[in-house]
Amino acid sequence: MSSTLASSNPLPETIPVRPRSPWRRLVSASLAHWRPCLAFDFADAGELPSRTAAVLAQAMRAAHQDGRRVYCVGCSEAQFERLISAGLSVPVHHAPHWPIERFTAAGGEVVELGVQATPETLPRLTGTLTCLLQRTSLPTRAREALLAAVEAACRNACEHGSPLGPRNQISVACYRCAHSLTIEIVDQGPGFSRPKRFPPQSGLARMAAGVDSLDVLRDATGLRVRLRKRLPPAPPPES
Repeated sequence: MSSTLASSNPLPETIPVRPRSPWRRLVSASLAHWRPCLAFDFADAGELPSRTAAVLAQAMRAAHQDGRRVYCVGCSEAQFERLISAGLSVPVHHAPHWPIERFTAAGGEVVELGVQATPETLPRLTGTLTCLLQRTSLPTRAREALLAAVEAACRNACEHGSPLGPRNQISVACYRCAHSLTIEIVDQGPGFSRPKRFPPQSGLARMAAGVDSLDVLRDATGLRVRLRKRLPPAPPPES
């Protein structure tokens, strides 16, 4: 995501939406200088006041009209619903970290998988994820619960998020850092409205049971299920 700017002061790749950051000025500057991508970092934004959500939604619409690709970085389900309520009506893309190069440079690990949306591919995907999870500091029971959550999300993507059947694809991305593991499952279906309460034994209930947080977001590519799990400190190396 590189671009040449007319200004002598390069603009930040990501605009941090934080209470004490000059994000409004950064948005104005970014809109004044065309660049192919505009990313908004919500990691430390907290609850979005209505006025803040309205300004952000307007900026995202303006960027989209200019032909830019808009990213919401670390945007929670509640924050995204605020943006929708504030008038966000253009497609945006979601990412837990941006740019990926910065995340990996800080010691993070990213693994991306894409499989055909058929039940036959799920065991192969499960086997790959099992190997990945074994490399984390999660205890066995927590690892099995997380794997069950991912399996439920993938099965839901096959059954409800693949209107073209085998011609659709399921994308799974794993982001691991020292303290947490984020797994995103993206399908190509129309999505659904998340219920306030998960029915017992439902796919969403199985997902929520194995993770610390669960977000369900719709973006330009389809439905995105984001599962987060905190990682316990790794044991010290044996002397």
